[in-house]
Amino acid sequence: PFAEAARLLYEGPWVAERYSILKPLLDRAAPDVDPTVAAVVTKASTFSALDVFESRYRLAQLALDAQKILAAVDLLFLPTAPELPTLERLLK
Repeated sequence: PFAEAARLLYEGPWVAERYSILKPLLDRAAPDVDPTVAAVVTKASTFSALDVFESRYRLAQLALDAQKILAAVDLLFLPTAPELPTLERLLK
């Protein structure tokens, strides 16, 4: 359920929420927006209202599935960064 939820949030109609925030910036300064971010959020126009609702219902079911999995987990290790890298360093 975790991977499917990630796909819904980054490849599904949920990108419309992000697009609604970024649209003025994209309209004004599209070349300055990270190309990966632009590619993700501009997919918003390909989804319908029906897609949004179906995705919401699916995400709710995936959350229940994830809760069942996490109920059996005693410890969760997450990746961390020892420092906050600069954008310049990330682009190397």
